[in-house]
Formats: sequence, structure tokens, C-alpha cells
Amino acid sequence: MKQCIKCGELKDESLFRKGINQCKECIKQYHKQYAKQYNQDHKEERKQYRQDHKEEIKQYYQDHKEEHKQYGKQYRLDNIEEKKQYCLEHKEQMKQYRLDHIEERKQYLQSKAGKEAIRKSNAKKRNMKHISLMNNPFPEEISVDYHHILNNFHAIDSNNPWNKWFVIPMPEITHNFVSGRSNNLEHWRHNEEWIRKIYDINIKELLS
Repeated sequence: MKQCIKCGELKDESLFRKGINQCKECIKQYHKQYAKQYNQDHKEERKQYRQDHKEEIKQYYQDHKEEHKQYGKQYRLDNIEEKKQYCLEHKEQMKQYRLDHIEERKQYLQSKAGKEAIRKSNAKKRNMKHISLMNNPFPEEISVDYHHILNNFHAIDSNNPWNKWFVIPMPEITHNFVSGRSNNLEHWRHNEEWIRKIYDINIKELLS
């Protein structure tokens, strides 16, 4: 058991974040009452600070990317029940929000960032991870897919799933010229040839 320094109640330690002496409920109430108002009062200052320190902020997140990723993952695990409860309590509001912003969502999904989000979501459903070998070099007007460059056809070890995580940006029309079903080896042969033409990369040699 642990005593919250805010409300003074004795609660189970699972109701506290690691290293914090305020319970999750008190922290939640604090953010509801004060944090939102603070952000509104300092909106322009925060905006100006981000503009003035754009490169520093970008570099900071690049340097601490893995730390933030692990923190976010742990936070979601620690608060999974709270999230479920929140979704149940705000089900109707969330539904109405989606209806009110349906056109904005359509525009986002048609954008470059939206298409990338869809790609990652679809890959996650197929239990396929992504390790991108390079940034997208193509101009925005060219629609791009991220091709998984290895499959059992020429994986280093066909029993090791990490061999299927590597992706490389390809023009969508080129990537889908031959169907991309996982059992269609011609899809990989076709794209392997175009990777060699576009990037001058021999996939087998690169990852052998």
C-alpha cells in the first residue's frame, strides 16, 4: 500500500506510476483542472518557442526516440484498464467526433502521411514489422508503397521472421505491377529487378 500525498488516501501501489507519490486519479484530475487552462493561457508562447527552436526540438526527439518509444509502450501497458474505461465512458462523444470530422479524415487518409499510416496499420494486422532501409526519395506526387524486400524465396534464414521486416520505398505502380500476395514469388522477383534498376542495389548481396 502507498499513501497519496495529494488526497492522503492509502491505495494499492498499482494505482501509482513508478516513482510518483501522487495516485493516478489525482494526477488525472490535476491535468483536467489546470493543465488544459495552462496550455490555453500560453498557447502563443508555446507556438513561438517551437518555431524558434524547431531544429533543437527535432534533434532532441531523434536522440531520444528509443527512450520515448519504450516509455510510451510502458505507459500504455500501465494504463490499459483506464483506457478501456475511458473509451466506454466516452463512446458516444468519440462516435460524434468521428462524424463531425469525417471529411478531414478523408483528406488525411489521401495525404502522404495518411497513406503511410494505413500501410503500417495493414502490415500490423498481417503481423509484419517494418525496418525501412532508407527514407522516401520520391516527390510527393508519386504514390509510394514500402516493399518487403525478403521472403522465403531468398531469405537468409526462412525460419527467422526478422528476414521479412526490411522494407524499401517503391513507386506504387511499380510495386503492384505484379500482385504482392505473400505466396507469389514473381512479385519479389519483379521488385528485386526494379530495386536494382532504381537504386543500383542487389538485395541478395546487400543482406547476405
